[in-house]
Amino acid sequence: RKDLLIEKVKYNENLFDIGYTKEGRDWVIITKLKPNLPIGFIKETIYVKTNSIDLPELPIPVRASVKGKITSFPAYLEFGSIVKSSSSNRTLNFTSNSNFDILSHKIELMVNGASIDNPDKTVNLAISPMPNHSKKLSLELMNTGQFQGSVHGKIIFETSNPLHKNLAVDFYSFFR
Repeated sequence: RKDLLIEKVKYNENLFDIGYTKEGRDWVIITKLKPNLPIGFIKETIYVKTNSIDLPELPIPVRASVKGKITSFPAYLEFGSIVKSSSSNRTLNFTSNSNFDILSHKIELMVNGASIDNPDKTVNLAISPMPNHSKKLSLELMNTGQFQGSVHGKIIFETSNPLHKNLAVDFYSFFR
């Protein structure tokens, strides 16, 4: 009915460089990852504010896996739904073309968008060396019953590899 106008684009400026241009009646949004991002899975949303009456803010989900000399499989962990006083276990593998060690780790945990203190009480982590420059990580996510709702966490690993000092792995769950 009328020409669509992009008024503003909201996005995580630490992760993306974004530009947009009009081509005829269409808009092209160009999204580039910033250089030197930490290895890991990216799950973000770009919001495009327009003059549209029907959809004034268009959400565009963006998923990416940043890879490097050390890669993780899977790129992120889904623990599913966990009932009170129960836990769920997952395995994560890191591989590299050269030897490396995991020096330390830090856990960030949010439930329903609110940051949780003492996430070490909710996540257990065990690291086992494997052949061929690999590490196997066993993770246990525990629902202590203290929280209910949507869980999003991130484990940030410090490594001995000078090109990849930090590796980040996201995890998701729902506490019932």
